[in-house]
Amino acid sequence: IDVNEALVRKVADLARLALRDDEVKLYTEQMKKTLGYVDSLTKVDVTGVAPMYHPQENVETPMREDTVN
Repeated sequence: IDVNEALVRKVADLARLALRDDEVKLYTEQMKKTLGYVDSLTKVDVTGVAPMYHPQENVETPMREDTVN
């Protein structure tokens, strides 16, 4: 994805955020760094690693009885 000021302005518009020009420049750089980091995760070899559906496996969620009041 090409992160530029136009993209940041579009995202801000969709989120109904009013940004000043200095904020657009700041958020453009931050978005570039964030998406760059996420892209670097695609290069990690996860061969043989089972997918996790929850970060803490084998945790039982306490359940309560359903009651009608």
